[in-house]
Amino acid sequence: MQPSERLQKVLKIGDTMALFPEFKDWTTEELQALLTDVEQFAEQQYKAIDDAWNKVAFKPEKFFNPKAAHSLDKLRDERRLAVTAVMSEICSVAIFYLNERGVKTEGGE
Repeated sequence: MQPSERLQKVLKIGDTMALFPEFKDWTTEELQALLTDVEQFAEQQYKAIDDAWNKVAFKPEKFFNPKAAHSLDKLRDERRLAVTAVMSEICSVAIFYLNERGVKTEGGE
């Protein structure tokens, strides 16, 4: 469930604007591979979040308590949103450079 070495390197950068100079010198193949890494990692994270939620959310003391159930749902949604936000930022910059090179990407124009 660890991110690839490539994605780990990107996550350490920590700032979307800092991705631009980093990705500028990446090869097309590296950028395309990064998009695959991001997709796979995000799917793994979503599954882990949902698995953790399922372990707790269906316990009677949580399931039959509207306040607790709502809190758990909110926490799950916030965690999934956080993953989506970070992965989207990375993909946006990678897609920018791929499109600059004339490479068509899903979702990129």
